[in-house]
Amino acid sequence: MNFVELISKKNWKQKWHMLHGMSLRQSSIRQFRHCPRKFYHDYVAPPVDDNWPKPEYFIMGTYFHALCEEILLGAQPNYERILLRCFEDEGNTKAVFDDVINRIDNKEIFYGDSLNDLAHKTCDFLSAYGVTPERLEKKERLNFGKVEIVGTPDIIAKHVSGKRFILDIKTTGLWKKFFGTGSLSSAKFHDDQITFSTQLQHYDWMLYRLYGLKADWYGYICPVNFIPNTTGKNKGKMRGEPLMFSHAATERQIVEIYEEDLYGTAKEISRCMDEDYFPRSRPETFGKLDCVTCRHRGVCLGQADIRLNIPDFINEELG
Repeated sequence: MNFVELISKKNWKQKWHMLHGMSLRQSSIRQFRHCPRKFYHDYVAPPVDDNWPKPEYFIMGTYFHALCEEILLGAQPNYERILLRCFEDEGNTKAVFDDVINRIDNKEIFYGDSLNDLAHKTCDFLSAYGVTPERLEKKERLNFGKVEIVGTPDIIAKHVSGKRFILDIKTTGLWKKFFGTGSLSSAKFHDDQITFSTQLQHYDWMLYRLYGLKADWYGYICPVNFIPNTTGKNKGKMRGEPLMFSHAATERQIVEIYEEDLYGTAKEISRCMDEDYFPRSRPETFGKLDCVTCRHRGVCLGQADIRLNIPDFINEELG
């Protein structure tokens, strides 16, 4: 290592101290990149009282994570207590406690498995795979002057081989069937989707900068894939792999690429604060303007609700 590299290695924090005060996590970083104006209303502007409830899936996902955490810690979970805590933590939500408490142990919803069953299967599978958790749902904080970077990885674990895993639980394929609004969606991730996941790289980078820990593997845990197919040639077989993993990003990738991208975003946020201007990007998903469903559309677009009568044969999610 030459003198310039040594100085760079020791002084990598300094440039962060020049930025405005802010607290960033992967979701807010992603939101700024998606639409700076939405980031402004969510994280910078003075909070306003509104009645915008969180979607139901927030409760289901939060509950599943909390239940898995207790099981992995060896506790005897009290389902009602965990769910009540989730409702208290989430605040205003479309979900109704009495409805959800009746669903979490209902084995008919997932063709013989309840949501609670899937949580136990997930934890049993990890144990059988030889994975032992080191850290569970622990919020990590990295501070540079007035800048705070936050991250809460679901599971940091050691495999019997000695390799370290960063694992994230994905419940997105379950919620529509759970609430009776749609069908199950099996999950599949390719190696590159896992290795280059900014969420998993974010956690890996934080652990590396905080403790000098570096993951060997990244992985997604997909409980929906435990549920067997009910029709077709694969009837009775699992819908996919419950655990999909790939090589972690290298040390160079998280330090020289991810870190520089993150700093670039933080610098842009700081510039917007200097100029007191956060531009609106008019983001689209599958050709549809996201602003129409944004909670801030009233102060941003100044438009009223847009209600469209879409024929049943058109799938809004596919565009």
